[in-house]
Amino acid sequence: MEPPAFGGDTPALSVAPGGTATLLIPLAGTPPFQYEWSRAGASLDSRFTVSEGAGGVRLTVTAAREQDGGIYTLQASNAAGRDTARVRLEVTDETSGDDPPTFVRRLQDLTVKVGTRTRFLVEILSSTDCKVTWYRNERRLLEAERVSLVRDGNFWCCDVACVSVDDAGRWTCAAENRGGRASCAAHLNVLAVNVLGTTHPGLLGVERVSLVRDGNFWCCDVACVSVDDAGRWTCAAENRGGRASCAAHLNVLAVNVLGTTHPGLLGVERVSLVRDGNFWCCDVACVSVDDAGRWTCAAENRGGRASCAAHLNVLVPKAYKRPEFVEELRAILTEQGTVSLECKVVGVPTPVLRWFKVS
Repeated sequence: MEPPAFGGDTPALSVAPGGTATLLIPLAGTPPFQYEWSRAGASLDSRFTVSEGAGGVRLTVTAAREQDGGIYTLQASNAAGRDTARVRLEVTDETSGDDPPTFVRRLQDLTVKVGTRTRFLVEILSSTDCKVTWYRNERRLLEAERVSLVRDGNFWCCDVACVSVDDAGRWTCAAENRGGRASCAAHLNVLAVNVLGTTHPGLLGVERVSLVRDGNFWCCDVACVSVDDAGRWTCAAENRGGRASCAAHLNVLAVNVLGTTHPGLLGVERVSLVRDGNFWCCDVACVSVDDAGRWTCAAENRGGRASCAAHLNVLVPKAYKRPEFVEELRAILTEQGTVSLECKVVGVPTPVLRWFKVS
């Protein structure tokens, strides 16, 4: 049995007089727990109710009064021990006149496989500076090795690399400004890995190898194949009735691209040039607007040279806006005697500027 343990700091909660406030404190450990809420050592009246929620304990205050503001203490205990947490409730009549945040694009339920990559994306409109907080199963989410929290204009993104079974559950995005608070949530379903039989030790813990089950189908997905992957691959299945296996041989062809390649394609991480027999492939990951245009493949041997070409059109998302110069480039003489070249440009996502002299 694990003793109760409160997780992280609980931010202060503000509520207007006469309103309802809910204080949530994350709690881990082995239930059942016994709870005792108090303020300055005194017990609370009937306007204060306690309930258990997903991953935490809630204290709900109805018909809040100005004198309700202060520090509240929660003590949780079980047979293994006890722990104490404190939260601050602020009852204020101040109003900013600003509108609360609005979710233009809300979170959507997702179903992904273990080991894949997924992202949660929202679009928020706010009249003032907005603070965005992410939660997973009611616990605040911080940036980590697998989790990236990114903002681009009005878009906020929570990017999760190499999804695990522990990522399944309710994901919430909360936005807050001086005008109020808004939130939206979605559920993440994770298809668990369930490989029967004995797996070669070399496949366990390898970042680019994903072992996935979907119903009666089992898949060993290998990203970025290398020469070392060549050889015999075996899948073994075992249950109480016995054991069966099947095998196949993987041949890996080395890269061998003929002809002259545009210098811009060499050494680019997201461009792969591969040959498979008489087939040549230029694989482009994460296409950008700059990739649009004419693409040419040239082949050359001692008998001569031939080439073919095609045009790549890149569709821009509706939310994107082409860069536009609101103020043209101008030269300004500063008080220090230096010249400042200034312009104003807008666009979504934020444009990348390049400066040129003459040509």
